[in-house]
Amino acid sequence: MDSSVSIEYNDTSVIIDCRKVFLSFDRRYAAKGYPIPCEIYFKPTTELIGTISSSGIVTVDEDFSRYSQRENIYRILLIPTENYNEEKMIDVLSESMLLYAPN
Repeated sequence: MDSSVSIEYNDTSVIIDCRKVFLSFDRRYAAKGYPIPCEIYFKPTTELIGTISSSGIVTVDEDFSRYSQRENIYRILLIPTENYNEEKMIDVLSESMLLYAPN
């Protein structure tokens, strides 16, 4: 993993910190196979969302995705596929952040 990415685990979530921005997702939902709440603390590009959705690990539910300009948080709902695995999810999100997050 690139040294500019930091992964933090706690009982309820995983936080991926990349450069000056970060995202988090709820581990409890993922562990049960439920749709996963995810918060991205910047306005993501369509490429970032497309990369996550086309990963084969999760898809993005566009109906439950929204950006709060006031808070600068993009909230998305990730739907796990049968290929879901927490480590794969972290890899996909970390790589996407490295490629498309603002510096």
